[in-house]
Amino acid sequence: MRRIIVLLAFVCCPAAAQIVPGHRLPEGPEHPVRDREIHIERYRADLKFDLAREEISGKATIALSSMRTGLSEVALDAAGLDVTGATASGSPAKFQVDRKARAVRITLRRPLGAGEKTTIGVTWSVHPKTGMYFSDAKKGLAALSAAVKTLVGAS
Repeated sequence: MRRIIVLLAFVCCPAAAQIVPGHRLPEGPEHPVRDREIHIERYRADLKFDLAREEISGKATIALSSMRTGLSEVALDAAGLDVTGATASGSPAKFQVDRKARAVRITLRRPLGAGEKTTIGVTWSVHPKTGMYFSDAKKGLAALSAAVKTLVGAS
């Protein structure tokens, strides 16, 4: 009887079912699971916010190790980013932005063996269109001040 109840819970309650990576999510298209070529050991992001231009720029420095022999380039997600430079092992590196794949491919100085470590860097900028919005700080502070005065009953 207990087995029947558990079986019914999985059949009747879709939330009880596990979503396996790479399978269709309820509201979106299918996303295949990518093969991992690198293991990221450390990620550092140095960011600069330019409120006047509504721009974020920065440099990402990534310490990684190769998960296969003969790794000669690293592909990173770069959706919407304007990539202006790349480094591999501290030296300037060739890079190619693939807008269709929404990625940047960085050529390493030499192919890495499995388990070998290196550091890559990517310099970029972006004018965010989703997920982050800029607002006029003075107007925001004035609105906040007015709201606080209203809440506490001050004049």
